[in-house]
Amino acid sequence: MSIPSELRSCPLFYEMYEKEIKKIASRGLVGFYKPGDFVVRDGETGEEIYVVLEGQLMVRKNTSEGLLDIAPLSKGDVFGEMVLLDEKIRSADIVSIEPSWVLELSYRQIFDVYEKEPRIFGVMLLNLARLLAKRLRSTNKIIVDLKKHLTPEQK
Repeated sequence: MSIPSELRSCPLFYEMYEKEIKKIASRGLVGFYKPGDFVVRDGETGEEIYVVLEGQLMVRKNTSEGLLDIAPLSKGDVFGEMVLLDEKIRSADIVSIEPSWVLELSYRQIFDVYEKEPRIFGVMLLNLARLLAKRLRSTNKIIVDLKKHLTPEQK
């Protein structure tokens, strides 16, 4: 598996050259997760951002009604990105649901990119903003769809 080529499909690395992706990827660690393994746990502190290289994971939240599967994650998906914006507490569990390979980059490793390669860091932040905007639009659509099904008393 060539990590830079695997990262080309990742929204965090759009508009980057392969050599730039290599500079970032070479700083990270690749971890393997078996089905049922937790990559992160809801409520724990962390300073890592992750990119799915291969396999499938699930974003899960334990609620008062039980376990809720929020969204699947697959090749190219990013999670834990809020650490780049100063949020260190994990907001959900990320669990492997099939054998998965995941690239882990620490906040410090990414900040090193800022210090040594500010243009690359700027592109990463722009891509992060785009990713978060896309997620916000999706969440807004879900909220609107849910509100359409509420009774007048529930609204």
